[in-house]
Amino acid sequence: ETRGIFSEVSASLQRVGGKVNDAFAAAKESPEGQKIGKQLKKVVEVGKKSGMETGEKMRVNLATGLREIGSELAKLAEKLKNR
Repeated sequence: ETRGIFSEVSASLQRVGGKVNDAFAAAKESPEGQKIGKQLKKVVEVGKKSGMETGEKMRVNLATGLREIGSELAKLAEKLKNR
């Protein structure tokens, strides 16, 4: 009896999964779905560009900060050397 219930539930889930896949495919092919897809691509492109710009700014700021730390460490080393 349990196996029969399991088989029914499994078959039902497979049918639901198929219907969900069909719905996604239909939505993807619809004009609205295509419009949303184009908008999503634009958002991703803007995000990538923004991320690249932010990454470049971080790289420059990090390099500047590391140079300053290096300079301060050199001064400290010189002070310790002259003690």
